[in-house]
Amino acid sequence: MADTTTGYSEFQHEESDSLKESLVFARAVLKDALDIEVESLEPITRGYNNKVYLLKLSPNSTPAHRLLQSGCLPLPSPTPSTLIFRTVRKRSQTPAARKVSNAIATMQLVRDNTDIPIAPAYAYDVNGDEPWMVEGVLPGTPMDEAWQHADTDTRVRMLEALVDVLAKLKGIPPPQPGFGGLTYDADGKMVLGPTSLAYDEGPFATAKEYYKAWIRGQWQDAKANPRSDGWKIDGIDQRIEKFFSEGLDTALVCLAECKPIFIHADFGMLNVLVSPTAPEVITGLLDFEWSHFGPESDEYFLSSPGPGYIYGGPHDLKPESKAYARTQILLSGKIPEDLDVGGASFLTFKTDSLLRSRNLGTFSSIPHFEDIARLYWFAENLRPWFFHESVHEASMVKMVAESKATNPISFDKDLKVWGY
Repeated sequence: MADTTTGYSEFQHEESDSLKESLVFARAVLKDALDIEVESLEPITRGYNNKVYLLKLSPNSTPAHRLLQSGCLPLPSPTPSTLIFRTVRKRSQTPAARKVSNAIATMQLVRDNTDIPIAPAYAYDVNGDEPWMVEGVLPGTPMDEAWQHADTDTRVRMLEALVDVLAKLKGIPPPQPGFGGLTYDADGKMVLGPTSLAYDEGPFATAKEYYKAWIRGQWQDAKANPRSDGWKIDGIDQRIEKFFSEGLDTALVCLAECKPIFIHADFGMLNVLVSPTAPEVITGLLDFEWSHFGPESDEYFLSSPGPGYIYGGPHDLKPESKAYARTQILLSGKIPEDLDVGGASFLTFKTDSLLRSRNLGTFSSIPHFEDIARLYWFAENLRPWFFHESVHEASMVKMVAESKATNPISFDKDLKVWGY
């Protein structure tokens, strides 16, 4: 019997036995799906929600002609020497299969509607115990790494390129009216489905229905989760129940006018590749498992199209901090005209200016932005993602302890705003 474990590389972030298992798994599924031979596997350490690997193929790999799956492209000829292989880390309540199908469908949607460079998907599986996908290798270096070595003028050009990509994404129409994630029906047609946020419900006709389902799902999960234990602290749980039964529908009115907009949901320099010699030239956009059609404000709760341009809710920053003061300016829309080009806030305010120049929503221009944000972060804090039972890293344990101490204070403030 051939040795199926040679060719793996040992990296500190993953034990060698696990790498051996990953190599065996990759070899088996790609042989079955594409009839190609995997020679070696190397982890790419940037993936947190996924395990991401660079596969080196055997020189004599000749893929068989197979019926293409929905969202996939045929392997080019000659066969590439390397491919990207992804499996999903179990770090949330969202089924891994949904993340994979959502990513595949979104990649097709972006590819079909824009000229944004997207990796071609060649095969995937959403029916097995460990869903996976394999895609092509995009050229370039991570934008966040290139940013560290760029001067201010280059950084401004990088932001212009980033906002240009975001504008193209926002122009993508949903495959059908409504709010939801992306998937394929039984006939292979792209359709809206549940998002990677809203449990097993969806798609939804309105943003109110979408948020209501998600918020209630978060609460049910919070009551079952041993780390949150239903927030049985100083009567907070009873006030939340009363709010849900009497006041949630009124609080959701702020979403009444929202239209479904494409949300990447992890947009920013971490998921963008650029030319090593011209960092303002984008060569790839990555990671679509959380993408969906939602209220425009969703993007700024989940993404950061520029340094500091993300809104973590009304309780995220200390009032005495510079970041808080900067965020208040962004919320007001009253950006100072005499900005210090070398100042810490210059590039954040420049991001806001670039967004407005492309007619994209900003903190100050999206209707009811702060009201929607309060609802979003209230729901997110009911059952934070790092409360998932599979998350055990030391840094996450610290975050759990901090959240258990501070979230009830935030809930108290939010509930008082809503009259509960």
